[in-house]
Amino acid sequence: AQETEGQDGEKEDGRLNILVFGDSIWGNYRDATGVAAKLDYYLSQLGVGATVYNAAIGGTRATLDPEDNEYEFGPASENSLAKMISILGGQTDVELLQGKPAYEDMKAALSVRDQIDVVIIAYGMNDFLSQAPINSSDDPWTGFGTALINGVLGVRRICPEAKILIAAPTYASYFSIPVQNMGEKALYNYASVACDVAEGQETLCLDAYDHQGIDAYNADEYLEDGVHLNEKGRDLYARAVASCLVYGQEGQISGNAYDFDQQD
Repeated sequence: AQETEGQDGEKEDGRLNILVFGDSIWGNYRDATGVAAKLDYYLSQLGVGATVYNAAIGGTRATLDPEDNEYEFGPASENSLAKMISILGGQTDVELLQGKPAYEDMKAALSVRDQIDVVIIAYGMNDFLSQAPINSSDDPWTGFGTALINGVLGVRRICPEAKILIAAPTYASYFSIPVQNMGEKALYNYASVACDVAEGQETLCLDAYDHQGIDAYNADEYLEDGVHLNEKGRDLYARAVASCLVYGQEGQISGNAYDFDQQD
């Protein structure tokens, strides 16, 4: 089996503890067809054992609404990246997630917080749909790029040994005009900013918009409603994440080059 990285904090069995913060791409399917389960499978194909704590919640975003920025307190903004970082750090009670599918996974992740090897941050679609600012100097949590930076800094403060993977939002096709032509706040812009943050903060980077192989010509093959990945799309996405975790270089966009179909 291939050695895993980050051996200083490695568990006795060498398994990776992976925590996922994200939206419905990860959160909607929690069975064997979901991205988390498929990631576990494809990592095993590469000789890497993993436990995936799927704390993703559908409909969530990296950014805060400017009118709802007291993320440390109460249930406000409980589904934002800021709230999840606050829960991870112990400032906010995980019980606020009760009733959400991510609750049990987040609670379990907190029990091994000092042994988390990888944190995946995967947002952008809902930030785009809400037309959140691309960046914000006044309140960093309200701008997409600045919120991602805050998220990275928060993870590094709480889990200094963990690697971080930023995944840009996936391609979407349901819009009446091509996303590339929607001006400053096109989905493409949010994907680009996510990659810029990953490069600038020297995290692992999955450009799920441009480098995953889903585009206007084949979107129907991989998307179930123009936005969410169908099972074939989730499979493709999980392969890309596994490849990025094992072969990706921090500060560089992953090439997604590993061909699992050539495996014996």
